[in-house]
Amino acid sequence: MLRISKLAGAAALSAIAFSGVAMAQETPPAEETMPAEAPTETPAPDGEVTPTDVPPSDPSAPPAEAAPTEPSGPTPPVSREEQVAQVVEAEFPTYDADQSGALEREEFATWVTTLRQKSLEAQGRPPVPENEMSEWVKNAFAKADSDKSDNVSKSELQTFLMG
Repeated sequence: MLRISKLAGAAALSAIAFSGVAMAQETPPAEETMPAEAPTETPAPDGEVTPTDVPPSDPSAPPAEAAPTEPSGPTPPVSREEQVAQVVEAEFPTYDADQSGALEREEFATWVTTLRQKSLEAQGRPPVPENEMSEWVKNAFAKADSDKSDNVSKSELQTFLMG
């Protein structure tokens, strides 16, 4: 008997909830059924009259200004040149092991090998075999060392990476 009364109660609640949803769908929105209220005015401390209690649906109400928001991250660079410059600035000290301000052959090789392998990996391509990479690094260093000083400065590296 107790079970039947619980089931009957649950069914009644479901019916009420369902009919409430149906009624809510049939009832027009409040702004269609209520006349728009005229804004009331109150004097400001300096004697000016300013509108208050303006309903949100009032088309004559000035649009609310959005609060300024801070960008969620760093602003993206404008050009590819700026992107390369940022990478070189950020990563150069990591690869300049002797902190000389320039990359010797081995330091340069470590950096460009890492960059090339990561690029290939991102493209879903297999890594370059060691012997091919060694030849590529040799040619890359010769091209990057434009002043033939036997090391690569930040500006030479930026020029090389710009391709």
